[in-house]
Amino acid sequence: MIRRALIIGSPDKDIPGVLDDMKNYRAFLKSFAGGAWFDQEIITLESPTKLQLFTQLELLKSADYSFLVFAGHGGYSAYQRVTMLKLNPSTDISENDLKVGASKRTVIIDACRVHIDKQPLREAMKAVLAMDSYRSADPSRALFDRSIEACPPGLAVLYGCSVGEGAGETAGIGGRYSCALLEVAGDWENGYFTQRGTALSVSDAHEKAGTLVSERSGGSQNPKGEFPRSLPRFPLAVKA
Repeated sequence: MIRRALIIGSPDKDIPGVLDDMKNYRAFLKSFAGGAWFDQEIITLESPTKLQLFTQLELLKSADYSFLVFAGHGGYSAYQRVTMLKLNPSTDISENDLKVGASKRTVIIDACRVHIDKQPLREAMKAVLAMDSYRSADPSRALFDRSIEACPPGLAVLYGCSVGEGAGETAGIGGRYSCALLEVAGDWENGYFTQRGTALSVSDAHEKAGTLVSERSGGSQNPKGEFPRSLPRFPLAVKA
């Protein structure tokens, strides 16, 4: 199976936690719980140009499964009915630009969605990184691949907040939603009742993370997800 992951981050002085998100997602994907991705399967772009971004987006189309993350500034345009994302200080893109990829693909957008037409964690990765005590990554890769192969083609989109809301973050830790999502995956994989040979779907992980984010933000940030009607859904984490 051909996998391709693309991690896009656009940090600045106001959201330095994006740098942590970029490192955390790469580390999670390479972990056994994340599917034991190889380094060469993961591309990281920091404040890229459009040309750099679209070159990598085109490569995603040749994969059997693609996983894309964007972390940075964003805002929702009610006029265009789309979330606009700050790719770099001088360039904005539409969320729709990021929805291309393999026939089976997951897109995570961790950015604010405040209305721009008007005016514009626990340390989740510790458990994930500590759990890699297997002698071989092969079982995790094989289980992740089987889980993907069992899914019909489709698109899963995970938003860090609802339209009209801002996406919070903590410097030195990362975005509130991304931290919760990876925390859920780590806790699930390390859970006493989690059976080996099973997978945690992106939709189940999103639902659990959404509850945490809502609670931790006092209801001011409520993640939303869009998933295929068909089952099963793509895996976020596996336990081989």
